Amino acid sequence: MNSRRHFLTHMLFTLVLLLPGVTLADALKTRMAERLPAVDALRSTGKVGENYLGFLAPRTKLSQEETTLMNAENADRKEVYTRIARSTKESMRTVGQKRAATIRKLSKKGLWLQDAKGNWYRKR
Repeated sequence: MNSRRHFLTHMLFTLVLLLPGVTLADALKTRMAERLPAVDALRSTGKVGENYLGFLAPRTKLSQEETTLMNAENADRKEVYTRIARSTKESMRTVGQKRAATIRKLSKKGLWLQDAKGNWYRKR
């Protein structure tokens, strides 16, 4: 639980610092925070995992609702990564890979993760 809070706090802090326009940052923060319990539940089922680029990826066939949830989360993550990349002069891919490494470190046991080579594993 603490690692999830740390991750969310770090992500939200990053949004506040790097996103121009309070309205956009607030909207992203709100959407991601509201979606977090559903994303956590979906990850816990093993139907999706965290890929090596910092996005959710399907591991099994998803319902339309699950697909919509995953796509919404990934769209917001892409927006965050793009803005961080602009600010840090790194590629969005690099930002996503760094975020994926942090996600792997902070994720709870049992979740599906993808290493930098693209291999899936359950965190132990």
